Amino acid sequence: MEGAVRPGHFAGVATVVAKLFALARPTHAFFGEKDAQQLDVIERLVRDLGFPLLVRRCPTVREADGLALSSRNVYLGAADRAAAPVLHRALQAARSRRTPAASATTRCWRPWGPRSCAPRRGRSSTTSRCVGAAPAWRRGSRAAGG
Repeated sequence: MEGAVRPGHFAGVATVVAKLFALARPTHAFFGEKDAQQLDVIERLVRDLGFPLLVRRCPTVREADGLALSSRNVYLGAADRAAAPVLHRALQAARSRRTPAASATTRCWRPWGPRSCAPRRGRSSTTSRCVGAAPAWRRGSRAAGG
């Protein structure tokens, strides 16, 4: 995982985001799914520190060839840039071959252990999110949109 090759990176992300949340006091925070490990850290930070906000996962924005948009793409050489979208295409091909039953519920790995994954409401069954016990403040009226 990325944390092993970038020691301290996620701790720094958590510190900066926690300070931002403490100062701005948002009710919602929107993060792209492209940086999944970072998003997992932020979701755990919100849960563990009890920030009264909802973290929303936003789909990855991609270039026409499927490569995820990123400022880091400038570091790719021509050969790496040409090869980079292949993984996305392969994953899309595999997803299109899945059976509906296989996509209904799966297991996913999180740094704090496996959790159940279920299809997102209002989205196709091929898009899932990890679900588990929500913090107490999320189970209240705010989680219901109140």
